[in-house]
Amino acid sequence: MVSSNLRIRSVPLMLWIALPAATLSQSLANLAALQEATPAQNLKITAANFPPGEYQVNLAPPTGAAITLNATRADAGTVTVPLSAVPPNVYTLSIVSGGHTSTVGPLTVYAPDDPQISRQPSLPEITRGQQVVIQGKNFVPGDYSVYLSANAGNPQDGIQLPATVSGDKLTFTVLSDKVPIARYIVWVKLGGKFYQVPGDLRLLADAQAPVTLDATNPITVYPTDRSDFDFEISGKNLGNPASNNLLTVVGRGPVSTGTASECAAAKISGKYEKPCLEIEPGMATRKLRVLGFKRAKYDGPISIQVEVGNNVSNALPLTFSRVLVRFFPG
Repeated sequence: MVSSNLRIRSVPLMLWIALPAATLSQSLANLAALQEATPAQNLKITAANFPPGEYQVNLAPPTGAAITLNATRADAGTVTVPLSAVPPNVYTLSIVSGGHTSTVGPLTVYAPDDPQISRQPSLPEITRGQQVVIQGKNFVPGDYSVYLSANAGNPQDGIQLPATVSGDKLTFTVLSDKVPIARYIVWVKLGGKFYQVPGDLRLLADAQAPVTLDATNPITVYPTDRSDFDFEISGKNLGNPASNNLLTVVGRGPVSTGTASECAAAKISGKYEKPCLEIEPGMATRKLRVLGFKRAKYDGPISIQVEVGNNVSNALPLTFSRVLVRFFPG
């Protein structure tokens, strides 16, 4: 009798372990969660379907023991977990149920007052001499610097570079005479604390990324209603962000272009004191738009080049017309 009871009780136990493992792999499609959070938040994890059952969340740091937390199934598509007991760090987030583990993705937990560094846009592949822009939040005033580490050791052993902050952007320049060609982990330092930037920065030799101009559009540029000129340059390995491009008129020298704040104001007012460079979404490194170019002394045909880091492109011809062409419906 005892043996029979034990056998009966073992059946649901075996089913509880086996069924979620079989169904979760199909049900937990499209797992998603925030990739940045603070301990004050309740992290929400979504999926196509969370079958009824008990859930736990596993947070694995790069080194040391993983943290396991009980999670709550809020509804068929949502599981939540409080992060109040989670110390700031970078983790791999997984969800566990019925002996089955599914990886959700990376999660960075920030202290409430820490800079919060975004994963997007990802760190670029660039040549030396260019600027790198890191997006984020909570960049409080302070003395920022960046450290480039070729391995996962102590970030302070890396190459230190100065950095500046403006709004939600941190910017630094990869100095040509200081940074060897390599792939780097990037750290932001503020007030004695280090914050890792997601991804890695790959520096290319100049010969690996030559700047080539293919065409200008249009070839003959007519004045806008503002009485200045707009045109596009297409090519390969153009700088990203736009500020990494130095526009040059052959025989006349570099063209002074507006800062990000100057160009934002000009776009609103329609008055360009200096030419502005911008990149159309999805066309980074392939197309550069020039707005508000002043013809001034550039009569007739000229040739333009683009300098990116240490690389200088080929020259392309460009002609500015004196006549404003208007098209009227027939």
